[in-house]
Amino acid sequence: MPSEEVYGYDGERTEPPTERSRERARLEGRAAVSREAGLFFITLAGVVVLYYAGAWGLMGAAGFMQRSFKAAALHPGGMGLADATTVLRAGSFAFVYLIAPLAALPVAGFLSQAVQSGFVSTGRLRPQAARLNPFENLRRLFPAGTGVGALKTAVKLSLLGYAVYAGAVSQAPLLPVMASMDAVTAAGFMARSVFTMMTGVLWALLAVAVIDYAYERWLFERSIMVSRAELKAESAEAEGDPAVRARIRKAQAEAIGRGGR
Repeated sequence: MPSEEVYGYDGERTEPPTERSRERARLEGRAAVSREAGLFFITLAGVVVLYYAGAWGLMGAAGFMQRSFKAAALHPGGMGLADATTVLRAGSFAFVYLIAPLAALPVAGFLSQAVQSGFVSTGRLRPQAARLNPFENLRRLFPAGTGVGALKTAVKLSLLGYAVYAGAVSQAPLLPVMASMDAVTAAGFMARSVFTMMTGVLWALLAVAVIDYAYERWLFERSIMVSRAELKAESAEAEGDPAVRARIRKAQAEAIGRGGR
């Protein structure tokens, strides 16, 4: 979790951010980004993938096991080349069935970063000599915001623990019913129970992500504030040099005077 030092907050900057300071931050690749928001989106993608593609992946794995057992039963003394090739091909398909849906997780992480930062510049990727300073890097390991980070971690763990506990308690009375279920029905029941529990976990992660993003946004806004001198300089530059404006007004007045003669 970034602290004020990481964002570059300067206590002398007391004025609200300007368009120039925001543009400078964008070019440097700085933006308000919450890691907790990224964790929420990745977890959400994982739950959605398991809900919609879990059966698809299990079907591929079941097909692989079926072919393997069938080949082993037909050839107790050892499989031939053709059977081994069939089993390996089935295993490859089963691997794709199980792994392909997981590609949604890094995509969700990238989109989360993009939504928060808005595809900022790659300025932070450029080499900077200051980053090679061992004392500066040591200071980043123990930032002033460590206390806030510990507090947010405690809140996150508390919310997640409560979500898991509440989900487990809600499903506990139904567990004895599993004794009378067949394997397929029991597997479906467990899948629904896990999904119900993960729904509570997602709500907890969403609450933590909202709080964390608000805090990171506040830190970022502080980091791009400007000093009064910078604000005056930007205002003067936007309005133009007073001396130049005076000469322009004088020339306009002289032109009007000559036109009225």
